[in-house]
Amino acid sequence: MEFPKLKSIEVVSKFILHIKYEDGVNGDADLSEFKNKGIFKTWNNPSEFEKVQIDKERNVLKWSDSIDLDADALYLQIQGLTFSQWKENQLHATTN
Repeated sequence: MEFPKLKSIEVVSKFILHIKYEDGVNGDADLSEFKNKGIFKTWNNPSEFEKVQIDKERNVLKWSDSIDLDADALYLQIQGLTFSQWKENQLHATTN
């Protein structure tokens, strides 16, 4: 079982991204939990947060060589699921 690949991202506002995945799932991801934490402090400058890109090879959101986020975790956040719930849904989908 693999998570879907990122399709597109759009900065909605400070610390909020609208993310679309290849399977049609889309929604807003709130990344404000990272503000003022370590390397993410650079996002306090809105122009730095807006530099987000998709690294298609690794399927991550990338801001620089030192800042990236796992697209799978954001996929779960958007759907309001834990990994276990997602995995169970995938198993049911393949058996039905």
